[in-house]
Amino acid sequence: MKPKTRVTWRWAAEHILITGGSSGLGEALVKRGFSRGARITIVARDEARVKEVVGSLEAIDSAKRRVRYFLCDLAETSEIGNLFDQIVAEQEGQYPSLLINNAGYNAAGFVLNTPIEVYRRNYAVNTMAPIALMQFALPRMIEAKHGGVVNIVSAAMYHSFPGISSYCASKFALGAIHESLESELYLDPIQTLYVNPGGFQSRYWEHLDHGGRLKNYKHPKRSKDRSADQVAEAIYCALESGKQSLDLSGSIDHVGEWLNFFLPSLFKSLLSKRNIQLLENRP
Repeated sequence: MKPKTRVTWRWAAEHILITGGSSGLGEALVKRGFSRGARITIVARDEARVKEVVGSLEAIDSAKRRVRYFLCDLAETSEIGNLFDQIVAEQEGQYPSLLINNAGYNAAGFVLNTPIEVYRRNYAVNTMAPIALMQFALPRMIEAKHGGVVNIVSAAMYHSFPGISSYCASKFALGAIHESLESELYLDPIQTLYVNPGGFQSRYWEHLDHGGRLKNYKHPKRSKDRSADQVAEAIYCALESGKQSLDLSGSIDHVGEWLNFFLPSLFKSLLSKRNIQLLENRP
């Protein structure tokens, strides 16, 4: 059996599809891909914000043909097929050669008070939408013998956290699906990249849908995290060097992963004690 062929990225010939590309890490991924010369398609919900991103890039791109955007709520997975057809048509028949599943829905709440609809939406955006996009994008990549899929997961892949079970569960699921995909594409010249971005500067906690489910608790902000731009550059460098995984999480995350695997009872006790203020706010 021949070893897996490494993908060579010629960015000027690539078409990158990025979900959640209007802010944060998604915006940084758009700009880094654009600076490499690729065609970019952005899928996002915030029209005003995505227009700003596209406008800033079109000011550089005199032909105004390398960046396109589509508005879509990825929770509506039944619409993804139509969305994908529109993307290909708008990009002059060029199918995406790199799919970056970055969009995420972040919901907080305890298992006791988080509505089933919140769980359903978390799974729809964070798990089902990436699956649907992969199913539409991968056949053409396999046919062309060239392409790649990047799935953005989180430290929630290694263990869950109190107060955000729906988010953690959806990321657990995406991580498991990615592992299967990596094995299933072993014979194909398609790169799969699993990314745990760790903590980075973003508006994650501001965008968190909590619906009052945590009462007056507010998650602490971390000021020493790397920038979204640094994370985006690390992702493209990982693609260019042929990596299959990229873990940018910090030492605390790694200690937690180790403890959860070898000393699960101790880990759960420490995790609960560390989140005692959150637990005291449980309705």
